[in-house]
Amino acid sequence: MKDFILGLSEFIVLEDIQENEKDMLIIVETKSPPLSCPHCGRRTKLYKHGSRIQIILDLPIRLKRVGLQLNRKRYKCRECGSTFWERLSSVEEKRSMTKRLLKSIEEQSLFKPFTEVAESVGVDEKTVRNIFKNCAVLKKREYHY
Repeated sequence: MKDFILGLSEFIVLEDIQENEKDMLIIVETKSPPLSCPHCGRRTKLYKHGSRIQIILDLPIRLKRVGLQLNRKRYKCRECGSTFWERLSSVEEKRSMTKRLLKSIEEQSLFKPFTEVAESVGVDEKTVRNIFKNCAVLKKREYHY
């Protein structure tokens, strides 16, 4: 039932949700380890090679900013020796936020002040401004005279 509130199929909610007046912290882990090495493509036995705690921002729930706390695992391939972090299909890696939050910020920044968008999702106003600029550049490329 806890997984239902999140709606991201690659994560499992591990513990009760921690929250205060403005924020929610949801502790998650990925549902399954990688099946193959992204470097050599071999379906060899991978082994864990460390981990780190990462906070990934997500869409607000019940008007509260949401952070997903993930103990992100690092793996090493026995075949080619490459190391890699587990891949997260729903996460925009460069911004440590879900792709759906990024899309929401792009849409909201067209109609609301950047500071209002930033406050509602828990990011810096400059982040919203940069997301807006990147979106505008892409839209401009799509538009042909």
